[in-house]
Amino acid sequence: MGGCGAYGAAVPDSDPSAAAANPARFLTLEQVAEELNVSRSQVYALVRDRSVVAVKIGGRGPWRVERAELERYIAGLCEVARRSPVPGPDGGVLDG
Repeated sequence: MGGCGAYGAAVPDSDPSAAAANPARFLTLEQVAEELNVSRSQVYALVRDRSVVAVKIGGRGPWRVERAELERYIAGLCEVARRSPVPGPDGGVLDG
């Protein structure tokens, strides 16, 4: 999975074998939690407040998040981080 690159831009994986290694279009909420390195309850909260859109496959099946949706969410976090001031070690704000 890509992350925030230089200047906060989202950087997709450049290695085509990375996509081949994990071709799943949909992720379980547990997989999303693992990708974001957060708890499952934090992912449920993101789904509840619609920060991350999830669908039920088959109506009564488990919740799933489309990989592209997760990437959009991460890109949005990177954009917010890019526009936010950086806290300094003394609690103040670092200048550019």
